[in-house]
Amino acid sequence: MAGRRYLRKGGDNRTHQIHIFVADDWRNIHRHLAFRDYLRIHGDVCRRYEALKRSLAAKFAYDIEGYCEGKDAFVKRIEELAVDEFDEVWEHLYIGARKVLQPRAVSKFIEAGSVAAALMTDRGNMYTGVCIDTACSLGMCAERNAVGSMITHGEHIIIKLVVVGADGSLLMPCGACRENMMQLCGEKGDIEILKERGCYTVVGLKSLLPEW
Repeated sequence: MAGRRYLRKGGDNRTHQIHIFVADDWRNIHRHLAFRDYLRIHGDVCRRYEALKRSLAAKFAYDIEGYCEGKDAFVKRIEELAVDEFDEVWEHLYIGARKVLQPRAVSKFIEAGSVAAALMTDRGNMYTGVCIDTACSLGMCAERNAVGSMITHGEHIIIKLVVVGADGSLLMPCGACRENMMQLCGEKGDIEILKERGCYTVVGLKSLLPEW
């Protein structure tokens, strides 16, 4: 795969493997994440893959080509199922938020980047923002920062939102941001917010603000 870097730790008794891709190589990132998530969700398939890998490792201990060929058909079959089940839009937003997530001190009084948000508009464009935390009440949440960028670029209709914390976990927007987006999109409140990856559990904005 052009541009990929593959690293491993531990030699023949390796404990870690790292695949590094160019950030815009979405095709390869997409299918690797899809395969990973499919195994996490489908335990029976994961166990079959484990058994296959163990048997091949014993049979082809010093023949990496034989090992790879032995699992090729299984991997391709599962990858096809995984890609069909994978939600590329949500992952694209999650990765977009992670790319701008960078906790840092901006000045003596201001810190930024410990929370990041990415939203998608009805035109299919993505806008990101990070939180700005100040020593007074003049800061801004990541969600509203992303909304500001969207409005600056002439758009105003949000369809999806992802909010990510410093550790990569998904967060819900705060009360102020919920109100801000509700006023922006009107009483429908049909913005979807990602609650859980893998199975892609979402929550509607309106359900976070009942009887608005």
